[in-house]
Amino acid sequence: MKKIIAIFFLFMASTSFGQQADSTQIKNTIADFFGVFSEFDVKYMERTVAPEFELYDVGLVWNIDSVRNYIAKGKSFEKRENHFDFIKFNFRKNLAWVSYWNTAVFISESCKNRKVKWLESAILEKRKGKWLLL
Repeated sequence: MKKIIAIFFLFMASTSFGQQADSTQIKNTIADFFGVFSEFDVKYMERTVAPEFELYDVGLVWNIDSVRNYIAKGKSFEKRENHFDFIKFNFRKNLAWVSYWNTAVFISESCKNRKVKWLESAILEKRKGKWLLL
């Protein structure tokens, strides 16, 4: 009986550690992705999304091409700073759903700085050891 209990706790500890590592990787993927909007460089998107990526935002459906087109138009602000408060992670094999608060501060010399806060979620899939936004 002691062996069974010890094996159970060993299994639970290894599963928990794996999910903690995955949670950290997912946080980094999401923060890195939003670099596309703060740095206006598509490299941030290209390394963090799957080819079938879709983002639903304020009644619009964004994909890789629409984000590229948006970035090509240029910035309407000098700087954007992003901050994320992660709420919950759900894992199912190689899929993850995460919810978080995304706070962006838009900094501009020509007008007053603006702070915007969104409640968001994302679905990611682990492919070849890397978490990608779907």
